[in-house]
Amino acid sequence: MPDALPAVPTAAPGTREAAAAAAPDPALAWSATRRRRVRECERAYYWHYVGSADGWQPGVPVERRRAFALKHLTSLPQLLGTVVHNAARDVVLAVRDGRAVPTLDELLDGARRALNQV
Repeated sequence: MPDALPAVPTAAPGTREAAAAAAPDPALAWSATRRRRVRECERAYYWHYVGSADGWQPGVPVERRRAFALKHLTSLPQLLGTVVHNAARDVVLAVRDGRAVPTLDELLDGARRALNQV
């Protein structure tokens, strides 16, 4: 009788590792957005979905890490939009929760702090 196969290590339920193990391979997933991207440019599709996959993981090739970093860059207009969105959110939540609405100076100070963290 052959030796028993070694047990396959499993991650503890509810951990990030378990979620990653259960998730489908991102390179195999499909959507209308992916279809449109591959029709527009196969190279763009590759770098967006395949070439940058797991780029945050230690030990992946440098090319993959770079692709992941480039994919997650934020432009100045995007950053400014996020800062404005967050200020509007703060005002709306203050009104909803019955708290004092932040003053313009407080909102501008928060925006400056956010922009200086970049």
